[in-house]
Amino acid sequence: MFTVDAGRLSEAKEAGLTQPVDLVSLQKAIPSQYRDPGNHWFGLTMRSRIVYASKERVKQNSITYEELADPKWKGKICIRSGQHVYNTSLTATIIAHKGEAFTEAMVEGVKGQPGARSQSGGDREQARDIYSGKMRSGRRQHLLHGADGDRNEKNPEQKQLGAAVKPLFPERQ
Repeated sequence: MFTVDAGRLSEAKEAGLTQPVDLVSLQKAIPSQYRDPGNHWFGLTMRSRIVYASKERVKQNSITYEELADPKWKGKICIRSGQHVYNTSLTATIIAHKGEAFTEAMVEGVKGQPGARSQSGGDREQARDIYSGKMRSGRRQHLLHGADGDRNEKNPEQKQLGAAVKPLFPERQ
């Protein structure tokens, strides 16, 4: 089974869809932090949760996740629900690295911004909202940027969306 996120892997394990795999070669090749302690899943690849921003309206070229709580983004962010597995995974990671108090303040800062809104639809709809001017930035999967770019011959409208946004890879320590 291939899936998109460690949260999805945990859901699959909890649903009884996995079983332990006892292969020494996998255990040697994949460090313990990238696999389930019971060997129910092994992480083979990683991807970034990045911020996409309007090339036209956002001048900065770097950002931190924490910065999304800054009042300068008031009413300018669209993001999936905090209960979405992508965001619960990200929040858990920030807790692990920065602690609960820091993470709670950051999440409350993003959530408490008047005008901040949940995106409707998926990541491409988020790019559409940025392109149309409804939002200045949002968070999405980095692998979708190439699908929206100038090589997308099947969906020419995606070329405009891809050309209108720039990826900001959040700085982490």
